[in-house]
Amino acid sequence: MLFRLALAVVSGFAAAAAPGIAQLPPPRALSPEAALDDVRLARRAIETIHPGLDRYGAPGITGAAFDVLERESESGITDQRLYALLSAALASVRCSHTKAEPWKEWTAARETGATYFPLRFREESGRMLVARSASPAILAADEVIAIDGVPAGIIMATILNAVPADGWTDGARRFALFNSSDLDDCEFDHYYPFYFGGGGERVIEVRAAGATRSRLERVSLVTRAARREALRQPAAARNLDESITLTFPQEGVALLRIGTFVAYRKQLDPEAIYRPYFEEIATKAAASLIIDLRSNSGGSDEAALDLLRFIAKEPFAPRGSRWVKAYRFGDLRDKLETWDPSVLDMPDDAFRKLENGYYEVLSPQVPAFAPLAPAFTGRVIALCGPANASGATLCLATMRSRFGVTLAGEPTGGSADGPTAGIIFFVTLPNSGIRVRVPAIRSVSGMTDAAATGGLTPDVDVRSTLADELAGRDPVLEAALGLAQRR
Repeated sequence: MLFRLALAVVSGFAAAAAPGIAQLPPPRALSPEAALDDVRLARRAIETIHPGLDRYGAPGITGAAFDVLERESESGITDQRLYALLSAALASVRCSHTKAEPWKEWTAARETGATYFPLRFREESGRMLVARSASPAILAADEVIAIDGVPAGIIMATILNAVPADGWTDGARRFALFNSSDLDDCEFDHYYPFYFGGGGERVIEVRAAGATRSRLERVSLVTRAARREALRQPAAARNLDESITLTFPQEGVALLRIGTFVAYRKQLDPEAIYRPYFEEIATKAAASLIIDLRSNSGGSDEAALDLLRFIAKEPFAPRGSRWVKAYRFGDLRDKLETWDPSVLDMPDDAFRKLENGYYEVLSPQVPAFAPLAPAFTGRVIALCGPANASGATLCLATMRSRFGVTLAGEPTGGSADGPTAGIIFFVTLPNSGIRVRVPAIRSVSGMTDAAATGGLTPDVDVRSTLADELAGRDPVLEAALGLAQRR
């Protein structure tokens, strides 16, 4: 149903949006043969390799989405429309690592073109609110009613249809809509031009907070760099060592913020990075530790593991297994790219066939992990939220199930059962230049509190609103500080 909504919206608004894309590459027509060749290659790669098609729903859902896409391509299609509909088909897999990347010319044009709203938005209770504004005519807390006559609800529903997420974690998808994306500043920024055009000016219908009547405001789009500068919005930390801060908001309470677990872009030793912070916590004799992971989507396994070792009271053994759907790829092999080409030629004895049809990846027995000194042995509270994707959610689930950590905040985006990720294959579609990401490994954590729909529900559910943000309040942290003071 949602895929058909996206198809209908693209059909209805693409023509009206076309004049506004002067600063982006114009739509390039693909012949029926070229379009079908690309669609069928993407489909074959997903159906052959992806080990999670049945993880959160019937695999027929994705097959039906590709059926619609093939029928749409039979009469020819533009590269931009193909990308929009392919993204929606891939999102039906319900896997945050399964998505498409635009072709190089498009990405380069967006880096320099004035195609971004001078605004940042927020979804709240089904409403589209202005969170930050660099336009004098529009204020933070204004509600967006429509853009170029298209109702805000239609815009959000259409783009949400293309936003990937692990399982049925729709709160995480709504969060990513305006707050995160590894393809752009947020998913709205990334997908809006494909569905509704980009560049030039936009007429936005807004309503002030508490007002009964709306007004129309004309807004000129800007470059991404100009928006960041105007909104004084620093880029998020890309590496573990840049993302950590330690404060002591109350006597006896330490607050450790870790914005990412990424330790692979630079040669980083997570244990060495964490140790000075835990030494300072020990020096201050803090009785409670609040670990704020709310902006952490995951990254390197070593970074999450070493954090766990600094709060462990005794050695703990790893759990879980890894499955693949296939490790021989036939003629697809030459079309697959990845950062470790050796995985394309793994020996047969590296796998064990399971009764469910998957192959388990056999790994050497790993010894128990010892706590790292100075290990924190007091009360630990972890802050979580919809930005927590695969690795961060798995870390949070381990904290609670293995170490008794209390979780406070909002439900997470990733699955406590483990991500479908590991090795990612990249398939470049020859005619459009679109690149499809196909994860190859299904992690199975064995966590008893892993929800069948994905996501992790906190022990203490606390929601933060735009009004809180604008007033400088942090109700999640306030709740955690209250918990930390209890004895």
